[in-house]
Amino acid sequence: RRAQLRGHPLAADYLKGSRYAVLRHVVPWLRDTRRAQLQLHQVTTAILEALVLRLSGQGLSARRVNAIRQAVAVPLAEARRLGLIREDPMRSVLRLEERSGARQILSIEEARRILFGAWPDERYRLINMLAAATGMRLGECRGLLLEDLVQDGAAWCIVVRHNWQDGEGLKAPKWGSARAVPFSERMAQGLQQLAAGNPWGNTFVFYGDRRGVPVAKRAVEASYNAALAGAGIPDADRRRRRLGFHAWRHWYNSMLRGQLPDHALRALTGHRSEAMMERYTEITDEQRKAAAALSSRILAFPPAAKLPGVDVDSAE
Repeated sequence: RRAQLRGHPLAADYLKGSRYAVLRHVVPWLRDTRRAQLQLHQVTTAILEALVLRLSGQGLSARRVNAIRQAVAVPLAEARRLGLIREDPMRSVLRLEERSGARQILSIEEARRILFGAWPDERYRLINMLAAATGMRLGECRGLLLEDLVQDGAAWCIVVRHNWQDGEGLKAPKWGSARAVPFSERMAQGLQQLAAGNPWGNTFVFYGDRRGVPVAKRAVEASYNAALAGAGIPDADRRRRRLGFHAWRHWYNSMLRGQLPDHALRALTGHRSEAMMERYTEITDEQRKAAAALSSRILAFPPAAKLPGVDVDSAE
């Protein structure tokens, strides 16, 4: 509640995962080591270090151990902030080294093979195109409403102000990163055409299979994985390269990096940087037009490609 009142609400999935980590791993360890009655002020760095080493010794990945450590660290830091303990014993317990491979992005040719390949449903193709063309997070794409598509003169932009979280519904974007992102007219027409076919009468662009909810997250991810496989990127390579749906956000950022000033790109992606966001809160109309043109060029449609209800003549 404190976090929410200060504009930084904690996601339900994060809370659920943290609670599970504590109940599944930390509480049993406390019982096994006869520390179940340990008082908060009795928790020491040595005890927490022993917990981390125990978890690592159980064969858990470094990433998983660090997630469990974080689930313990956050409430301890809050206890220190509130004056319930004098020192935070977790501050000296370092995170384990995570040796997962570096994330790789798709090449432009790979991206086009994926986006213009065979899809079982145009909702899935367009939600991937939207992520590639705007850098929007999956929750932001799922929460897109028809009224979020705005035309200003000849330019189109998406006002990113919604984020769909299962179990919570529509929320503000992560870290309060509401923003306007320019994109091409052709993309706008495709999204409007898709929304016009919504059978539930609501304004979700990416409508779901039942009333009141957008397209399912698992369905989007499964169709994305299948599209990568169809484009010649098997599951093993996808995992090795860390090419989840979120990789579109990295792809967009990488494609535009150097083409726009950093502060302008940050304003478009909504990446969190308090110092920069306080200093640069707007980008110019010229920069917005440049971003829209770059986005359209990156996702240039081949002559054979066609969005639902949209005529395509030649690649832009």
